[in-house]
Amino acid sequence: MEEVTITYKTFKFEELSEKSQEKVIQNYRDQKAQWDSEFVFECVLDDWKEKLEDLGFLAPKIYFSGFSCQGDGACFEAECCLHDLVKHVNADNTYRHLIPFINENQITVTIETNSFATHYNHERTRNIEIDQPFWKERCPRAAALSLRLRDELEEFRYDLAHELYVALEKEWDYHMSDECIKEDIQCNELTFLENGEIFNS
Repeated sequence: MEEVTITYKTFKFEELSEKSQEKVIQNYRDQKAQWDSEFVFECVLDDWKEKLEDLGFLAPKIYFSGFSCQGDGACFEAECCLHDLVKHVNADNTYRHLIPFINENQITVTIETNSFATHYNHERTRNIEIDQPFWKERCPRAAALSLRLRDELEEFRYDLAHELYVALEKEWDYHMSDECIKEDIQCNELTFLENGEIFNS
């Protein structure tokens, strides 16, 4: 049996021609987009879960898709602590008359999944609903005020979901950027053939 040794000339990324570098970056980007991207968003998701908890959205679950197709977006589900949430839409003390009802859990809010969620997970696939069943007939003013509170909380939830999506998209854009890909290549100490193909020794 004859043994044959093949010798390859390999290059570090910065030693490649500009054209080969462009090829490497695009190929790496295409591969990276196919990987399990959970690690890409881990820090953003952890930060947002903590932020939502602090606002009063307890044990949040985040759903999203992205980032260049119709229907892309982000949303979240959570247990709602109305006592905490009302602080963020009550700057002028509008809802002071509702505080006793809130403190006694006579008003509750939930995040509902609606019909848009069949195929998507954007801001409009969830909505805030409010429940005040047993006293609304005898306290019509408070009942009307609670519906106004619901609308403000829904706007608050919507804005948060949009802000969340922007943060996720920004993180994705960074990880797909030339700068980040070059850092990945250097950290992994990859070497290449002259045409830009990764060399697997």
